Amino acid sequence: MTLPATDALLRLAARVVWFKSAIEASQRPEQFVADASTYATQADVSVLRRYLSDDEWRAALDHAPPGIIGPAIMGLLEPAPRSIPATAAPAGAWTGSGSPRALRTQVRIR
Repeated sequence: MTLPATDALLRLAARVVWFKSAIEASQRPEQFVADASTYATQADVSVLRRYLSDDEWRAALDHAPPGIIGPAIMGLLEPAPRSIPATAAPAGAWTGSGSPRALRTQVRIR
């Protein structure tokens, strides 16, 4: 799999892979896709997706370097629960204030 060195991809690489040159990032597609999956915005990913088929995207994720893509990105974990506004919280629910012990009793562990 190769990525063309277009202006759009080089600008994306400069934003997403800030620790390498844009040219170097675009020459390592697996690393670039992994970094984009972790750090890019939805608009950035749509730019990158113009140049990769679904199969190439999956292959890049399958061969991503370890430690970049976490389980939440791969859909293996549920997203973190959002705060419930105090006015909408059920009676007895933790609403963001109180002791750390109250927080521990509200966290669900799978």
